[in-house]
Amino acid sequence: MRVFLGVVLLSASVVRAATFTAASCSRADVQSAVLQASAGNEVLIPAGRCAWSTQLTITTGLTLRGAGDGVTVLIDDVPKDGTDQSRLLVFENATGLRLTALTIEGRALDPGVWNFGHVAVSGATRGFRLDHLSFALETTGVRVEGESVGVIDHCTFSGDFKQGVVVSHDSWDGGSYGDSSWASPSSLG
Repeated sequence: MRVFLGVVLLSASVVRAATFTAASCSRADVQSAVLQASAGNEVLIPAGRCAWSTQLTITTGLTLRGAGDGVTVLIDDVPKDGTDQSRLLVFENATGLRLTALTIEGRALDPGVWNFGHVAVSGATRGFRLDHLSFALETTGVRVEGESVGVIDHCTFSGDFKQGVVVSHDSWDGGSYGDSSWASPSSLG
């Protein structure tokens, strides 16, 4: 009787996400790097202090990483006029997004108390993480809207404005002001 012993070798390759580094922390340079990236990629924002006067909207689930808290500082100089363009950063339908390792300082005042936030997560963004961030507030720090679900951890909120995070799931199970998202049973797992 002959016995045949076969060995099959499988080659496994490691797929790494691409990393794009913005030329500076300016809005134009960060937007340029974001436009090159795709889902799962990482965009690095280098050290520096940069004032942004227009909103940047990101619709791709990527990681936007600064050089560290207090090292990369984005100054929110976007006019707070109650329009959909009055935030510093908006992540819309950007499943898997992560924002980390930077400081956001509010400079533009919010006299109408619109509370739209320096950072907004909206639409049906799933699995987001905002972490290791510092906010010096002139308006709400983070506003979560729509049916977005994720985690906000290791963040510091300071300043005269009293709302670090506002959850406004206005379309969640037909409720208003986010009430239904808090009343719904947990679906973790």
